[in-house]
Amino acid sequence: MAVTVTLLLGLFAPFALLLWAYHDARGRAAREPDGVWFIHAQRSQWTLLAGLVGWPLLSGPHTRGLLTFLSVPHDVPYGPLAAAVIIVPPALLLALSGWLTEDLARRVRGIEIPPAESARNAVLRAAPFIAPVVGLPWAFEVWRQGGTLTGLLLACVALAICLLALRVSGARTNMTPHAVSSGPLRHRVFVLAARARVQLKQLYVVPLSRIRMANAFAVQGDRVILTDYLLEHLDRDEVDAVLAHEMAHLKLGHPRLLGLAML
Repeated sequence: MAVTVTLLLGLFAPFALLLWAYHDARGRAAREPDGVWFIHAQRSQWTLLAGLVGWPLLSGPHTRGLLTFLSVPHDVPYGPLAAAVIIVPPALLLALSGWLTEDLARRVRGIEIPPAESARNAVLRAAPFIAPVVGLPWAFEVWRQGGTLTGLLLACVALAICLLALRVSGARTNMTPHAVSSGPLRHRVFVLAARARVQLKQLYVVPLSRIRMANAFAVQGDRVILTDYLLEHLDRDEVDAVLAHEMAHLKLGHPRLLGLAML
């Protein structure tokens, strides 16, 4: 009974909610396109958060029961399979969320990411989670049984897959921030920082015109990041308002608090 409830609430429910949100958004887009994107983004974020937190909490105490339910032989190493049971579903949920979101953004907002690339991006989102969390326990199990060299090789492969997926994902989206070292924008943001008594260290612009993302981020290290799409579509006063908002985040220490919460 516990395994059934775990599967229904922790596994099937988040996937079903994501698919429902996607189909509902497509239906709304045909009738009332304004606001569809934001409604879908909010629903997806809450569903994804529930799945990423809920599944490990629900599946952890019932991992052995889930493996029995899946008819996994008892002589198979428990550690790697337990790690897979706990981490693979949330990773797949993350991949599905990104794939559906990009598809809807292509239909509603006209982003320049073709379906095939969205599918590749979905795989690249899941790989950095699955490879180390499953590969490292497997490597430890091999090492524990005397295969020191093989275990080390497996660990290196798992980490290499993780790093390669992150690198390829970043290269595909071209999300490398560029430091703004001079110009009126840099001057204005440092004036705002001085007025807010924030020790701003650097301003960056990240190229996201291709995916049409107008956003800004205050990050650890007293830095602020803007997207080029935001700069292209907001006037000077609007950009200054966004920058002032990010100064408030830095002044209140929100990036540090967010980092602690993530940890």
